[in-house]
Amino acid sequence: MKTYLALALSLGCFVFGLVFIWALKVNSDIKASLDEGWFSQPVQIYTGSQELRRLQKISANVLVNRFKDSGWTERGLDQPIIKKEFTLLPVHLCEERIDTELPKSGSSCLVFQGETQSGLMVLSPDQILEILIFEDSKMESIESFSLGGKLFAQFIDEKAVRQTFTSISQMPDYCLESILAIEDNRFLEHKGISPKAIGRAFFRNIKAGRLSEGGSTITQQLIKNKFLDSQKTLIRKAREALMAILIEITADKNKILENYLNIIYMGQDGPFEVRGFPAAAEFYFNKNINQLSLKECASLAGSVKGPGIYGPHKQEKNESRIKAVLDRMLALDWITKEDFKLATQETLDVRSKSSDSFLAPYFVNAVNSFIAAEGIDPSEGLKVYTTLSPDHQKIAENVAQKKIKEFKIKLENPGKLENLIVSANPKTGEVLALVGGSDFRTSPYNRAILNFRPIGSLMKPFVYLSALIDDKELTPKSLISNDKFDFKDGLKTWSPSNYDKSAFGGQVYLFQALMLSLNIPTARIGLEHTDLNHVIDVVKEFGVEDRLKPYPALILGTFEFYPLEALQIYSSLSQFGDYQKIHFIKKIEKFDGDVVYEFIPEPSKDFEHKIQTAEVIGMLKNTLKYGTAKSASYWNLQGVYAGKTGTTSFHKDSWFAGFSKDHVAIAWVGYDEGTGSKLSGAGQPLPVWADYMRGVENLGQVAADFDWPEGVSSESFSSFKLTEDAKELYIPLPEDDIELVVEDKGWF
Repeated sequence: MKTYLALALSLGCFVFGLVFIWALKVNSDIKASLDEGWFSQPVQIYTGSQELRRLQKISANVLVNRFKDSGWTERGLDQPIIKKEFTLLPVHLCEERIDTELPKSGSSCLVFQGETQSGLMVLSPDQILEILIFEDSKMESIESFSLGGKLFAQFIDEKAVRQTFTSISQMPDYCLESILAIEDNRFLEHKGISPKAIGRAFFRNIKAGRLSEGGSTITQQLIKNKFLDSQKTLIRKAREALMAILIEITADKNKILENYLNIIYMGQDGPFEVRGFPAAAEFYFNKNINQLSLKECASLAGSVKGPGIYGPHKQEKNESRIKAVLDRMLALDWITKEDFKLATQETLDVRSKSSDSFLAPYFVNAVNSFIAAEGIDPSEGLKVYTTLSPDHQKIAENVAQKKIKEFKIKLENPGKLENLIVSANPKTGEVLALVGGSDFRTSPYNRAILNFRPIGSLMKPFVYLSALIDDKELTPKSLISNDKFDFKDGLKTWSPSNYDKSAFGGQVYLFQALMLSLNIPTARIGLEHTDLNHVIDVVKEFGVEDRLKPYPALILGTFEFYPLEALQIYSSLSQFGDYQKIHFIKKIEKFDGDVVYEFIPEPSKDFEHKIQTAEVIGMLKNTLKYGTAKSASYWNLQGVYAGKTGTTSFHKDSWFAGFSKDHVAIAWVGYDEGTGSKLSGAGQPLPVWADYMRGVENLGQVAADFDWPEGVSSESFSSFKLTEDAKELYIPLPEDDIELVVEDKGWF
């Protein structure tokens, strides 16, 4: 008997020792984790400033959501408004308030109070008709109003999360009492675990025949969310219970409840986990947590059981959970009967699920790549202020996905066809949209920043520009030979041919050669009317580093460019050579305000040869009317654009670069492995670009004509007269008169 007792005692000591060692290890893990802080600091990424423009196509409901998503608060008809608040009124009430007649087609108006400006927007059912600002007791009409940037992506340990840490002192008592009432009303009494709750859960699990209930306290739930997974196993529950007891020794109750309310899972906002009551208050009710009512607090507390089932977006089930919370609070005497009555009568204003939240995965990937390349440490948290336009990004993402599906239906054996779109405001160099593929989930390779491919005929406008600068006798109306020729470059012979190899001979006009992207006359222009080193200098002055070499094939774009480099040179071209550096990050700072990176614009470079640049832009306008991009007419774009198609050898890469005076966009379609295909600049990238620009125009951004420099004029030439003057014109001109931009020399 004594032997058995000794054995049992030894075994017990051994088990106790193991448990003790395990407890020490768990306690060490807790301390190590808490020494690093309760939470990892996030990387927060903000959009660029969101602009609302006069005549922009947008409904009143979408406009209201746009304001709310930018951190503005909506007020009722009779409520006063303060900074970053607005109210939507029928137009007749606006007229009464300001004693001014507004446009008759207006149906409503949005009155707002910004940080420095107050005013109103007059709205029709689908458009902003007028933006009026109050200045010195007067009303002035303005073209646009900025809402400021908004947080659109947040990552904690590389996980997409919506989480806003808030001190418990900033949370309303109703929210604290709601969660305690429904989840753990003995929280202030227990030491981490509740034997009563565990016993209740034990018998219910026996009855159910499975682990259906955990009996967890708030402390245990915090442990699960902070340290453990959500698997329902006895080992995990034992570890959870031990850690709960240990953490209650380490931290006080306020700190435990505060961190619980900041970390608990509260639902899903697209790709983002919504974590904590503060983030949930913003997501569901568009309010700061300190603005929540009793019923709103009860709604969030009731959601904790299962946000996807009982959350505010599930109205009927959420109402049943709200009642359960309020009943429990009343039974605990934490609210009065009057509080209960008022709360049950309140109607919740729950934000629609179809809000403007999105991840912009390729853009975010570009941001993270930039942070890594700059050697910036994200572990202590960062705020990244970008140039991203949510409107343009969404259009680009939708177009990229839609067009690839269309191309794959039309093409034989399309394989893993991909595309990209990048766009910018050329006046500032700010990237508006960046999409590196059709679907980040299935193809995360970010072509927008990593593709290093030949640009083909996208190079040609810069060859023509260089020639127009060097050869003072050259004009858009000059005749160029289209005859085949051989050019000896040392021991090598270069023999350029046109896209249609049977199309050669005779003469073509210079504007015709560019408009139709003819290789033979372009090669002649590059070799006979300018110097290859000067072509390289022009490209360098337009923003691309000195990487190109003066080989003859440079003329036809055999050198590789990154998409953002192609965007850069066409951005400069659209501004008649004035360079603004392309960028997508304005500033990066730590949470203490320490700036670790800031984009400083370089002084604008005033390009000397604006007249010749204007002539090139004038020729590229005709590319979209009569040249390789004439199919753009199918999209019935209303703005004034210029552009260039590009197709590389064996159709491996296809490009289109298009621009107006205030918008530039590049599209590419091809294969990552660089295999030959039947792609062409007009066949695939042009439709991508045109679809994107149609979306931009639907925002109300219809481009006016270019701001032509002094010293040029726009002249219309009779195609009949031009053909009559030309000898052996190889390619007939269109029947319409040709409009060209020419230097004022008194020639015509």
